[in-house]
Amino acid sequence: MPSKLEADIRKFRWEASKRAQLSGLIKTPQLERALELHIAGRYEDTIAEIERIPHPDRSAEAWRILGHAEHGLGNFEAALAAHRKARDLHARDASASADDASADDASADDEVNLAAVLISMKNYDAAWEATERALRLSPKNVMPWTPRIAILNHQERHDELRQLLRGLLAEKPEVLESPVLLNHLENDTDFIGVDEMIETLKS
Repeated sequence: MPSKLEADIRKFRWEASKRAQLSGLIKTPQLERALELHIAGRYEDTIAEIERIPHPDRSAEAWRILGHAEHGLGNFEAALAAHRKARDLHARDASASADDASADDASADDEVNLAAVLISMKNYDAAWEATERALRLSPKNVMPWTPRIAILNHQERHDELRQLLRGLLAEKPEVLESPVLLNHLENDTDFIGVDEMIETLKS
């Protein structure tokens, strides 16, 4: 089980992104309740709520919420399995949908969720590969850059991190202004020192 501090950090880490990713996608009261339980940090209750839905009836959003809850509890393998299921369902939807861009964005977000779990497992190579898949699916998506910053910072690859941040400042400043990244900079220990590095590069 994670410590209280670790659980709080994980809650801060995902509180902003959970609503952003799932906004407008929750179509049943049961999923709405599961999301509210998760945002409140009641991960066991979230899982219990999702488990009431039979596997064949679970939407991609249900699997995604389950993945977040398992991640919050430190159940990393279960979190990976849930996020992979969400990704597979979104990929299936993409093949059947006329709105390919929207479906690809959803699959890219699933890859970002996988990257976050893999970072918690310290499997940085696999996490980086997940961000590469996300960017191939949705090149304009700002989300995959957040785990990339975390990976380089966590591994103390500071020269590479500065180069990445410099490129983002020049070509994708919206990444560094995104609410999700700002939340990580303020609350997430994986990002200690990154805000100062950004300010130095701006000056």
